[in-house]
Amino acid sequence: MEPGSNGEDPAEARRGRVATAAAVGDGQTSTAAVEVEALLEVASECARRAGALLLEHFAAPARAVRAKSGPRDLVSAADFAAEEAIRSVLARERPGDGVLGEELDETASLTGLRWVVDPLDGTVNFLRRLPHWCVSIACEDADGARVGVVYDPLRREWFTAARGRGASLGPVQLHGSRASDLALAMVGGELSARSPTEAGRSRALVSSAGHVRSYGSAALDLAWVAAGRFDAVYHGRFPSPWDLSAGSLLCREAGLVIERVTGDGDSDSSLLAAPSALALPLRKLIADANSGP
Repeated sequence: MEPGSNGEDPAEARRGRVATAAAVGDGQTSTAAVEVEALLEVASECARRAGALLLEHFAAPARAVRAKSGPRDLVSAADFAAEEAIRSVLARERPGDGVLGEELDETASLTGLRWVVDPLDGTVNFLRRLPHWCVSIACEDADGARVGVVYDPLRREWFTAARGRGASLGPVQLHGSRASDLALAMVGGELSARSPTEAGRSRALVSSAGHVRSYGSAALDLAWVAAGRFDAVYHGRFPSPWDLSAGSLLCREAGLVIERVTGDGDSDSSLLAAPSALALPLRKLIADANSGP
């Protein structure tokens, strides 16, 4: 059985580990562990509530579907219902924290902490009944993401990370891929041809990588590269914060390089996540494509 696919939220195991740390550790260490655990508990509860609602919507005809920024950028009643469920948990458990979500207005923080929420990453897949979408939730402080959860309700997989404490899929620690040969690598992500520069990068990647797969969920792409299912991830257009926050923490804690690679300008930048042995040839490939023939 795939690790983490038994449907068990790993929160119970985490609680046991934190209780032990609190009992035997020094005060500073145990307090930090308890704080992280509390944030992970809230993130997991948010993901659980949203995931349950999304499964109900997935089994029913799609409702209230409309375009946002363009015909490729869709939102539905399921997106709003899931984000409202998440915000309800946060309002109860973390009333002073800020919230940045994909669908609803941002809430300012009174505590220095901000929750970054994608209630349904992979909306187009969801609406087409393609089984590749997820819930992504992170809690950020001044130094970036502190904890993150990416939850795949259909596969019942929980990807979790805490800054400085590692990343896991269920009970299994994640360490990313050890691939070093781009010609043999499995690269996931999103290819883009909306500008000549983006098209050039995409062509270069397809011709140089061993295999390229595009599945339509940035947060799951990042979770999967952290788990070693992909050797690297490349997104031709840099994802939004709610697509990126939890997944980027998963990647860093799994020992991967994750960075923004600029093109002709910040608006033409791309995302790269890879083990260090693949990051260098991928950077060179992108730079060469940026400079043209």
